[in-house]
Amino acid sequence: MDIPFVYGRVATNKEFTGRANDIARLKANLTSKVNTTIISPRNN
Repeated sequence: MDIPFVYGRVATNKEFTGRANDIARLKANLTSKVNTTIISPRNN
């Protein structure tokens, strides 16, 4: 089974599909030099 998550490398466009609002917020934070951590709930 393939793991759908990116580990140990930069995420590319295909990993951010359907996340326009998240991408806009992330770009704004990075442009403004705001320290940013991406956290997601763990799926079991």
